[in-house]
This record gives sequence, structure tokens and C-alpha cells, in this order.
Amino acid sequence: MVTNTAAEQNRLVDYYVGRYIDKFGKRPKFNRNKGTWTFKVMLYDYEEKQIIALLDYYIDHYKESAHDLDWFGYHYDDVEEAFQNYTEESENIIALRKKSEVRAAEWRARVERIKGNSSNPE
Repeated sequence: MVTNTAAEQNRLVDYYVGRYIDKFGKRPKFNRNKGTWTFKVMLYDYEEKQIIALLDYYIDHYKESAHDLDWFGYHYDDVEEAFQNYTEESENIIALRKKSEVRAAEWRARVERIKGNSSNPE
């Protein structure tokens, strides 16, 4: 069931403003009414926590000049695609690191066995 209240919309606008201030040390210049409309539309397709994740990614990974809420409202589908790619890449990197750790441990064990065998002539 879709919930889409003014309180949710305003919470998201406030979250955007707070993150922007935290990141850049100044308030963003935007029309708050347009911002609430942006989030009203998004709330039909996304949960509030998903929108917050997209906002976090947007603010952390896009240039400051691109942190316009109007731009985000028109391109949040592009931001979501980039976010999904980033998430998949991050998961792949974590999996590769785990495989590398296992291989390194196996290699160290093999080296230790070789050292142990070469120091004990039979």
C-alpha cells in the first residue's frame, strides 16, 4: 500500500537539506514546494528508505553543481541505475577480496610447507 503524506514529503525535503548542509556547509537554493512535489511523485514508486538511499548516493557521488533537487527529480531513475551499478560493483569487490584472502592464505600455507620440507633434508 502506498502511503504518501505531506509529513513524509517534508521529512525527505528536510533530509535533503540536512545532508546538503553536512556535505557542503551551506543551505541549498531550491523551491521547497517543488521539492515536496518531487518526493510526492517518488513516493508512489519507492519507499522512504529507498529515497533516502538514493539521496545519499546522489549527494556523495555527484558533483556539487549537480546537487540540484530539480535535477534529481527529473533524473532519479538515472541516479537509481547508477546506484544499482555501484552496489553490484561493491558486492563484486567484496567477493573478490574474500577470494583473494583465501588464495593468499593457501599460498602462505604452501610456502610454509615448502620451507619446512627444504629445511629438513631426508
